[in-house]
Amino acid sequence: MKMQKRTTMRSDTKRAKQKQETRKRILEAAQKLFDEQGFFDTSPTDIAKEAGVAYGSVYSHFETKGDILTVLQMQYLDDKFVRVSKLKREGRTAFQHFFYLIDFFWDEDTGPALANFNAFLSYIWVHGNKENHLSPKEICAPFLEMMIPLMEEAQEVGDIPAETDLELVIEICMAVYFECIRQVSYSSDDKDAIKEKLHKFMLHTFRADPKLLD
Repeated sequence: MKMQKRTTMRSDTKRAKQKQETRKRILEAAQKLFDEQGFFDTSPTDIAKEAGVAYGSVYSHFETKGDILTVLQMQYLDDKFVRVSKLKREGRTAFQHFFYLIDFFWDEDTGPALANFNAFLSYIWVHGNKENHLSPKEICAPFLEMMIPLMEEAQEVGDIPAETDLELVIEICMAVYFECIRQVSYSSDDKDAIKEKLHKFMLHTFRADPKLLD
């Protein structure tokens, strides 16, 4: 009986490892294809072929193609937030550092990641809610946790009005940021002009002096 139990345990462990490996191959294949031909032009059949797995294996690990995109984008966001959290102030005021971080996000999100990130924004706009934890606010919780202390410091030194509802204003700015990302996806040549409009909107929303960014 003991021998049978050990054999069963080894078999279960082997199956678990194989399952993990298949899932990893599916994700890697999907990332490659999404990058090369876009999310909307990639089919589950394409992913299965690229990963070297049976078509049914894709759906045994993920309910929809959107779920694959979600896993990949959440990994991307987690990595991005970690890297952003390590950026130093280097003499910038809290208000200046806020915009410095916004520009860092902007350069990342409008670079090679643009098409997939925009597809993800469209996906969560339709499917995101509190139950599946895909609402924009929940996804960007690390962003809010990072930015609100900066703007609280900016309030303390008088760079923005004391009565400003920081969480509300930052959420509004975040929504406009996402809309600007969508605009860039339709008109990449206007990327810099769109970012400038975003800056002006944020300055206006915070009721701050543009000279604070000099």
